[in-house]
Amino acid sequence: MTKGKEFDVAIWEKFGKRCFKCKKTLSTPNEMDLDHTLPLAYLWPLDETATCLCSTCNSSKSDKFPLDFYNSDERKVLSKVTKIPLEHLEKREINSVAVEELLKKVVWFFDDFLAEEDYQKIRHGKKAADLILHALHNVMLASGYDINLPDAYQAKKGSFPTTVTSH
Repeated sequence: MTKGKEFDVAIWEKFGKRCFKCKKTLSTPNEMDLDHTLPLAYLWPLDETATCLCSTCNSSKSDKFPLDFYNSDERKVLSKVTKIPLEHLEKREINSVAVEELLKKVVWFFDDFLAEEDYQKIRHGKKAADLILHALHNVMLASGYDINLPDAYQAKKGSFPTTVTSH
């Protein structure tokens, strides 16, 4: 996709060196915020489908789906630029492929990913790993997945994960 260019430069150029939403000219890629066109909170990647936004527009979009941030005409253009099918830009859905991978790699998720030092720190009385698990659980429930990840871990390992305090 980038043909030797840095990822952010390729996205910046693909969007004509402008914020997709407000059309503000962005003089350099450093002025751009790379947006997960489909929200990271719903397990969508930051890849060649990213959107070039200014920091103001990116803050406004936050973790909204395109359906909740862009109008119909903007979504049609965004589909052409990002190559994300329009029907995906007009839905609110979790990345089901990522959910399936997470279930396959549930032991890695708890024993390696959530074991990272930063995720084991207590902030404001809560362990970061617990907050991540809770947020992921809520997104999965909102998307129709009634899956308890600690139970899935327990089914594979015979015990509950020690990297989180909530089951």
